[in-house]
Amino acid sequence: MDVSSVRRKWYMDTHDWKKGHDMHLEGQVEELTKESMFSIAVYCILSSKQDYTNHIFYYSQLGKRGLFVPETVLNTGKDKLGEILSGVVYPYEKVQYIIDAAEMWLDSSFDLPERIIEDVNNGNGKQFEHRDEIAKTIPGIGKKNASFMQNKCGAEKVPVIDTNMLSFLADMGVISGKKEYTDSVRGISGKKYNECEMLFPEAIDIYKSLFWDETTLPDCILPENLTIALWQAALWCKVSTGYNRSVKRADPRILEVRYLIDSNEIEPIMTPHERKARKTRHFRKTNIQETSKTTQMCLC
Repeated sequence: MDVSSVRRKWYMDTHDWKKGHDMHLEGQVEELTKESMFSIAVYCILSSKQDYTNHIFYYSQLGKRGLFVPETVLNTGKDKLGEILSGVVYPYEKVQYIIDAAEMWLDSSFDLPERIIEDVNNGNGKQFEHRDEIAKTIPGIGKKNASFMQNKCGAEKVPVIDTNMLSFLADMGVISGKKEYTDSVRGISGKKYNECEMLFPEAIDIYKSLFWDETTLPDCILPENLTIALWQAALWCKVSTGYNRSVKRADPRILEVRYLIDSNEIEPIMTPHERKARKTRHFRKTNIQETSKTTQMCLC
């Protein structure tokens, strides 16, 4: 293990921990109810194979249209919902998953949300058991996003294992490499996912032994209650290119997205062709302005 290169990649300072803490809280609700858990399920369905910025953008657009309520989703209908989510990855599948989840939430026999809430109030003793049930029951949510959903419901011992976390486990030396754990189509298989999940605390201990002095606190300000879920969120924020690009707001498209999230404005629904044309016009205009500035500097 090349400790210096691993440190450059994974060492987290105060700023990294703050980003992780903010990310960990994102998507959580003030009061956990069956209705609010539906919005968390929608959040997790949309996140699958989705760029972070677009994920947050389309999630916010659903919220601004009142589509965190199962009845509203069903009243809106598949076609209208498809127009709103036309820019997501796998739009047809995700629209159907959200509709199926809405129908499930309105079924009086579906009591998983109530059992999760009861477990949260009693100390989260069944968080892994409920995670597995979410993955088997709720459409469009596998083990990774079921873990994500449990985190948003307050389960702090369940890490979300994705390819970034596989890299962390490999760099800490607890697995030989991430390629043998992933499938190009399905992602991480169930048994290997469980194996990586069990190895995550060991990888954290190795991180501490490498980068933290055994007798002193690390040279950064840590959040209170440093849980497994918070560790995972901070590590993910450290290396996720999509998340860091969004935070820095370097891309004009992200500036526009952030403005819409922070305001109450609802973006007009556009076809994918109209959206692409608008982006082309925007970047063409930006390039012309930059070229004009460069020309003026040369003339001076």
